[in-house]
Amino acid sequence: MKKRLLLLFSIFLLTVSVPLEAFAYNLFGYRLTNGVGNWGKNRQYYYIHDSAKKYYKSLINRAWETWIHSPHILSTPISFRETTNKKSAVVELSEFYDITSEHDYLGITYFYKYQQEVYPWDTNWGWAKINLNRARLKNLRETDQQGTIAHELGHAMGLAHNMYEFSVMCQFGAGRKTARPLRDDYEGINKLY
Repeated sequence: MKKRLLLLFSIFLLTVSVPLEAFAYNLFGYRLTNGVGNWGKNRQYYYIHDSAKKYYKSLINRAWETWIHSPHILSTPISFRETTNKKSAVVELSEFYDITSEHDYLGITYFYKYQQEVYPWDTNWGWAKINLNRARLKNLRETDQQGTIAHELGHAMGLAHNMYEFSVMCQFGAGRKTARPLRDDYEGINKLY
């Protein structure tokens, strides 16, 4: 009995004394082929379709700013600017309006290698397209709309969902409580790039 208790106590001590790395961020495993800007040395571009400009242009630009300018004393390589030349963009943002259950989401990101849609857990992608569902977004506060856009931008750069409510990569329906990336979100970007 004493040996058994000693063994259990030893196992307990071993498990609590071994440091484990824990991250709130999840990665798809792959990323944008040409990166996210390399600290301005390789600037990337995003394009806002006319459909999204009317309702979301300022929110899109603010969401990008939250990724580009981190207040957390954590530098990231993210350097994106808006362009009017769709062909030079690696992230496109558009808007649609659909209330059917088939499109029961706030936003969705599609990933492409050339013109072929790919899955971000299978391969790198050359560009991403974000569709924002105005039928669902219109019912949210402006900060939650911005958080949803920042969330989709995180996908475009390679971050997957997590369940940490203070991460922008937590889904709104799962209780996201932030409209901007937090330290772990930026660390996920740094891990990828």
